[in-house]
Amino acid sequence: MQAIIIAGGFGTRLRPVTDYCPKPALPIMGRPFLDYQLELLKRIGVKRVVFSLMHLADRIIQIFGDGSQYGMEFFYAVEETPLGTGGGIKNCEQYLTHDPVIVFNGDVLCDIDLSDVVEFHHDKKAKITLTMTPVEDPTIYGVIFTDRDERIQKFLEKPKLEEATQNTINAGIYVYERDVFERIPPNTNYSVEHQLYPSMLDAGQPMYGFLTESYWLDIGTPQKFLQAHWDFMDGKIHLPCGGKQVHPGIWVGREIVPEQEKVLKRPNLKPPLFIGYGAQFDGESELGPYVVLYENVKLRGKMKASKTIFLDYSSAHGDAEVENTIVHYQAEILDGAKIKDVGIYTGQ
Repeated sequence: MQAIIIAGGFGTRLRPVTDYCPKPALPIMGRPFLDYQLELLKRIGVKRVVFSLMHLADRIIQIFGDGSQYGMEFFYAVEETPLGTGGGIKNCEQYLTHDPVIVFNGDVLCDIDLSDVVEFHHDKKAKITLTMTPVEDPTIYGVIFTDRDERIQKFLEKPKLEEATQNTINAGIYVYERDVFERIPPNTNYSVEHQLYPSMLDAGQPMYGFLTESYWLDIGTPQKFLQAHWDFMDGKIHLPCGGKQVHPGIWVGREIVPEQEKVLKRPNLKPPLFIGYGAQFDGESELGPYVVLYENVKLRGKMKASKTIFLDYSSAHGDAEVENTIVHYQAEILDGAKIKDVGIYTGQ
């Protein structure tokens, strides 16, 4: 089998972090985010993956390479101008050789067994299968309506509450037959959600919805990015993270030195915690619960942190306090600062 990962977006809701690092490569518990999608694809024998790229494409290519480290083969289809979800998928067509094709939105964190989706797709003889997931508030998503046979009857984008008689939304994971690509115009900004799928419904093409109860999260906002880490720490996601647990509720990204080992046993650390390579903190610092220190973070003094991610080379000093915040790359929190619910703190 083959797959496309749509990973060309600007990550606007996570700026300015995504001005520095593309969203598909952002760390989630010590692994680049797309590692988790690649893990799911590898489990079902996918050998060829095509990345649809635009924003910071060179950086993504540098990080993921030719795929050999994953035991896979990677290709990159880079857009010169934005082509939308459909145009980006069409741009990958040249690298695809056979059916079916799995398509992943590059901001979906899930632990779904993709073999179940592919089997469903074959059993239904579908042209396209869309995965669906139930949500509490469907009004901010695209809702999919199906009949008793799981055949899709209607799409409704961001419906009013009274219109949302179903709460099953588009989960951003699809299975395509390759002849679907013939319906997408080349070199054109084109949307699968607003153009391709409605046109296929109008033409009576067989499209089905596969409902999954597996873990699912769109990581595209600061709060959801934080939530992804906390859900890993709470054991809600059944995928291997990038660290190893050295004490109950305490993960380290790579090997730790003896000095760190001593500090990790102190009572002012409140699990769960993730400590990245080269991160340093004083024994007086109160950390946790739910704190992530990525590489070369430096915390000094009696600072306090909870429900916070410190990205690489960020720092905090003295009596600073920070809660429910992402601390930007290289950002500095000064002595006495009180940072809470900021979203992304840049140090300015």
